[in-house]
Amino acid sequence: MQNVVAKLGKVLFHPITSYMTFHGKATVWEDLNFDPGAHGGPSVSEPDFVVIGNVGYHEFKSSNNQFAFEQREIPHACKLGSLAYAHAHIFLKSGETAGTTGVTFTMYWELRENGATTNGTLTMSATSAELAADGHKVDIFNVTPIAIPSSLGAQLAVKMARTAGNAGDVILLPYGIHYESDSVGSSQMLNKYSA
Repeated sequence: MQNVVAKLGKVLFHPITSYMTFHGKATVWEDLNFDPGAHGGPSVSEPDFVVIGNVGYHEFKSSNNQFAFEQREIPHACKLGSLAYAHAHIFLKSGETAGTTGVTFTMYWELRENGATTNGTLTMSATSAELAADGHKVDIFNVTPIAIPSSLGAQLAVKMARTAGNAGDVILLPYGIHYESDSVGSSQMLNKYSA
């Protein structure tokens, strides 16, 4: 038994010295999230900071004129040349009306890589019924994909704006993209698949 444990120990604790990709065509999905409080524009367009249950949130008013924006690098674990999908998590602030047309958020995005820039606009909505039915969290999506570049280092800039709907004040939780991952990271700092 002692020999078995010793052999297992060597296997279990042997350091990883090569690049790790998932087996075959296996992939998993990850989130690249953005902070709804990130901003740098005029104060009139900033979401309001509110305290609910002793913690802070960012509230987008029914006037539909507030937004947040931020930038991130596409993670090295992302499957190059794949597709990503926008999503957000929201809830209707307690005491606010769900209205008759719910709420719509628009994500404006721009992807920059060496030699190319792509951009687009994606809308995500929740109906009044959805907002009224779940005061904890409503997930909203857009099924139009964002094409991920085929090289490392691409920079994604996003702006999330409340653009329509007559629901009352809505809290925007972290929002972002779901992306496909096919590795733990990249094999080199600037090259994903080299040995």
